Amino acid sequence: SLVGSEMCIRDRPEGVASATTDLNIAFIRPPMGDRLEAEAEVLHAGKRLYRVEMSVFSMTAGESETRKLVAKCNATFMLVFPEKA
Repeated sequence: SLVGSEMCIRDRPEGVASATTDLNIAFIRPPMGDRLEAEAEVLHAGKRLYRVEMSVFSMTAGESETRKLVAKCNATFMLVFPEKA
């Protein structure tokens, strides 16, 4: 999913791949308006595991009062380091 991809790429170290170990998306309401906006927070950044939380909002451009929460996402990613030759 786009949400999962964004969450794992955002803070991943250069040259390191990642694998999703857990992904949960709670859809709260259908998106209305013409724009989606997301806010993400890294809850835990360990040596091998990252835990991330994201909120997705819908809105009409230029009208911040129309901003409504449409989904809440939680994910855990495992960092996969390249093998040394």
